[in-house]
Amino acid sequence: MCSVHVYRLAVAAFLFLVTGLQAQADTENARTPSPLCSRHENDWTLTERHLWQQLCMTGVASGNDAPVPLPAELKYQKISASFIKTLLTGSPYRERVAKTGLQLKAISIADSLDLRYKKLPANIEIIDFSAKDLFMAFAQLEGSLILSNGDVGELELLHTHVSGNLYLQRIQFGHVSPCGSYGDKTVVAPYSQVDGKVSIIDTRAAGFFLENSQFSKGLDVLATNTISLDLSQTRLTGMLKLDGDALGWPPSCNPQENGSPIMTPLAMDGLTASSDVMLTANDIRGPVAMPRVVVDGSLIASKTTFASNLDLSEAKIGRRLDLEPSDLNPWSSHSELSLRDATVGTLVASDPDKAWPPRLDLHDFNFVNVLEKIRLRLRPTSR
Repeated sequence: MCSVHVYRLAVAAFLFLVTGLQAQADTENARTPSPLCSRHENDWTLTERHLWQQLCMTGVASGNDAPVPLPAELKYQKISASFIKTLLTGSPYRERVAKTGLQLKAISIADSLDLRYKKLPANIEIIDFSAKDLFMAFAQLEGSLILSNGDVGELELLHTHVSGNLYLQRIQFGHVSPCGSYGDKTVVAPYSQVDGKVSIIDTRAAGFFLENSQFSKGLDVLATNTISLDLSQTRLTGMLKLDGDALGWPPSCNPQENGSPIMTPLAMDGLTASSDVMLTANDIRGPVAMPRVVVDGSLIASKTTFASNLDLSEAKIGRRLDLEPSDLNPWSSHSELSLRDATVGTLVASDPDKAWPPRLDLHDFNFVNVLEKIRLRLRPTSR
């Protein structure tokens, strides 16, 4: 028996060693210069040829290292969208990118990048950049999409499948709106599927249209300004966190004067979340539409101001509905909270004098527990 045991240990050690050596070899092969790194298309510029050599060897390339001097009037080295498209979709480049990934820094994409209906082989990461529209509808990305510190036109992710994470940080979509620090372009991503986490951080856009989507590891929208965030019918596995956002037109701006559409600042009709929904320190400058939401965890509105109505009719909240008002008055003088036909596990209001708006609709509202002292001063609701 002892010899059999020793034999098994020896076999296991051998297999472990072979596996480790193979993994090390694969990593080294992915970063080893090959004749492919010196290959290029005839229409590529000197900058694009240099970027490809760096990508081919390391998976990372920066326009700051390009051999061509940067013109004084430009912020980044200019490249064509067709160059990036060739790397991601054309053989033999895409096979190399599948091993190394694609990270581009300090570039300006001169025209719209159209990757619609394409199968993309690896992570796409673009940092410190400017670009026109990015079209990726119906694309399949075998990795993450990371855009950081850039100016973009429109981002289209309709029916797009991202197997990794979707990460947008410090992105300005379009030009700054005269009514506030918004962009005049949108992120259009209904029916998208992200297997990892979605993070939108310190970003500006006219709207984020993410309805009917599926996000498998939660969604964070942090320190972001937009006129409308639409998550209607979206399915979330994990937490939804909105923190420090400004949603809707600012009070000083009348969108009707310049013909702009009137959009709901926050729309979550029918959203489902397997964990908590956290609304923290947000300024919501218009109606919040959350009818028929299904939240397995808690819905917590902390230090958030509501300039108009909050509709939670027919909502199902498994744990707590927790209203923690801001230091200022969280409601306007005409705000209404609708809990008509809603069901809540535990109802919480840390400051009853501020927690409730001037008008409440509690018709057929059901809750199991009440935590702390809650005084519901019912007032007539508008009809």
